[in-house]
Amino acid sequence: MLFGDYIKQLRESRGLSLTDGAKALGIKRQKLWDIENGRRANKKVPHSLLEAISKAYRLPIGLIVDSTQIKVTTSKTLSEILAQTRPLLERANELSVAMCNESRAYTPELEGLATELYTTLKDLKTLIGTAYSSLYPNTQYPEYPKQPDGEP
Repeated sequence: MLFGDYIKQLRESRGLSLTDGAKALGIKRQKLWDIENGRRANKKVPHSLLEAISKAYRLPIGLIVDSTQIKVTTSKTLSEILAQTRPLLERANELSVAMCNESRAYTPELEGLATELYTTLKDLKTLIGTAYSSLYPNTQYPEYPKQPDGEP
């Protein structure tokens, strides 16, 4: 799906007008219209815009990237990007420990921990991909082979 179509679908599914959607993202109405109509950012998207979308619509950045097949661009330095990975790694570790401490039986708490761990790891993958792109701007971040169930 094109990035602009995806953003429009997100905005409309939440019942937001173009003006309200732009306010939620912290951008001008015209810029949002340009994005939704493919005049901006349909292949390469600034990381700052992804962060705004993630925050406004409460979605992990990894889900947005995976749903639209865009490339993330950033003006952040590599050290700034890598600094963001530490809290994500720490949270992933905390969640893993909490999951191990849960009973072996299925519980809603265990499912919640697993879901949060999955989204945390997806966001971490996005940050690592952004860092990789900063180091090697003319190459694509390598993908892991898919497992039989379709999940990486």
